[in-house]
Amino acid sequence: MPIKKLILVFFVVLFSSTTIWSQTKKFPSPTSADAIMNPLAGNDASVIAGKKIYTQLCVTCHGDKGKGDGIAAPGLPKRPADHTSAFVQDQTDGALFWIITAGNKPMPSYKTTLTATQRWQVINYIRTLSKVGKRPLHVAKASEPKTIVKIPNVVVAKPAALKAKPTIIPPASKPAVDKNKTIVAITEQKKSEPVDSVAMVPIELKAQAVMDSAKTVTTLQPPIASLETDTIPAIAAAGSSAQGLNKFAVFGNAEMIYFADKHNNNFGEVNFKPIFLWKISEKLFVEAEPEFETGGGSLNIGLEYANMCYIVNPYLILHAGRFLPKFGSYRGRMGEAFINRFSSAPVGFGDGGIGTMNEVGVGAQGGFGTGSAKINYELYAANGPQILTNPDEAGQFDYESYAANSNAKAIGGRIGILPFSNSSLEIAYSFQNKNKTGEPGTPYENVSLIMQAVDLNYWGHLKVIKTDVRVMGEWKHQKASDAFYYRADSSTYTFKNSPTAYYIAATLRPSHVANEFIRNIELGGRYSKFIRSADAAWGGDTDQFALSLDYWLKWNTVVKLTWQHEKNLDNALYAQVVFGF
Repeated sequence: MPIKKLILVFFVVLFSSTTIWSQTKKFPSPTSADAIMNPLAGNDASVIAGKKIYTQLCVTCHGDKGKGDGIAAPGLPKRPADHTSAFVQDQTDGALFWIITAGNKPMPSYKTTLTATQRWQVINYIRTLSKVGKRPLHVAKASEPKTIVKIPNVVVAKPAALKAKPTIIPPASKPAVDKNKTIVAITEQKKSEPVDSVAMVPIELKAQAVMDSAKTVTTLQPPIASLETDTIPAIAAAGSSAQGLNKFAVFGNAEMIYFADKHNNNFGEVNFKPIFLWKISEKLFVEAEPEFETGGGSLNIGLEYANMCYIVNPYLILHAGRFLPKFGSYRGRMGEAFINRFSSAPVGFGDGGIGTMNEVGVGAQGGFGTGSAKINYELYAANGPQILTNPDEAGQFDYESYAANSNAKAIGGRIGILPFSNSSLEIAYSFQNKNKTGEPGTPYENVSLIMQAVDLNYWGHLKVIKTDVRVMGEWKHQKASDAFYYRADSSTYTFKNSPTAYYIAATLRPSHVANEFIRNIELGGRYSKFIRSADAAWGGDTDQFALSLDYWLKWNTVVKLTWQHEKNLDNALYAQVVFGF
């Protein structure tokens, strides 16, 4: 009875909170922006070029037809603008140029992502989306004398009555900077429902997920710009470290879990995971996450990752350090509490499952567009897994050692393709090989390990019921070469060390219904299976089924209630609260 009362109170508190779904009512551009002239007015070729850019960068939020109904729209704190509406079409070209250049949260600034010409091309394409036919491009009145306003690289026609002093700013000039000042911004990152790990436009809150996705998938969006502007819109403009300045931001999450089965009920781990981001220069970037966890009745402090990145060009980033795994997608992208829609991990994907939680090594990642599709890739060399030989764990692997046990290194990679222009689907293949996983000079020195994985992530919209649907899954397999192991009584045995794990999950969220309470509810179901040799000390097959009810208190704050059935275990109830910041 106490448990039932606790759950009842839990839901009363939960459902008493709601979020506000808002849409911009006023165009925030200054009046002076209306005087900026469109140098490509009437240029048909610019419309074609603008459509290509729009498809790459804009449809994820604004939709294929510009109606503000893109795949990411439901997860944003306010609705994207409807580019077909009179509200948008009645704005001057100068106002649109200002918005695209400066940004309007959660929309990022495209000042460094797109050239001025590309921004005008996008504007000319937006003009073709009008519901009421093509609207005239803004033209200054002939009676208004023109002066030059102090806007770098942009010639602006402005009424003489405003008495703007003619000034020409050379393109290379920069504002004066206080070299002793460091700009620190603790910011609010953008939540987006779709793609989590899908490496599309930045969608989820995890810094590494953003690094692995948004910055590497388009030929038009430089990696660091996408991370800085899409994820950290509040960072102030600043110079490079050569001028004595850095750009710095902190975000992350706090979480707590409650667990109950027929024998136990208790409040479990409380975790705090801040993520630190430093932009040292236009080419250098550092991301790091320490973890504070209370598992086992004590406080544990660890380093989840510390990754140093060098941006070679928009298609290639080199990195070194301790980084989230590139093998598969769940552990490196989908498993964090603020991304995972369930309060638990699928069997075979948590502790004791296949693959690492992080790697120590070096790598390269990037992406490029081809037509309407996008391709992303990751290649790396790391210390890799080390075979365990004690009787209880014989044949399993330590995936996360800070130090290598031999000169052999694991070589791995992942390649993903997003075939649709709106990036609603990603399918990817991963691999990792290591020829020697054992201690040198032991019988296990030459035990090799080959790992493979396939993952997918899909996000769609069911218009009939105004509901977003999300489907994700992963299959992974590893094969170790044959070896003899010792039991506790010193006898030897061998087995086929070739485990497989997979899961499939789906969620439904009625994000587009009118009722605010209902549209913040998300329902999910998941099935997973872990297949292991019955001859191993730790072997035997197991499967798991989970149902989850989530409620989004805010775009970055969720409460999850998960019921779980797992073979050979009692049915369990998990409740989890996750606050993003």
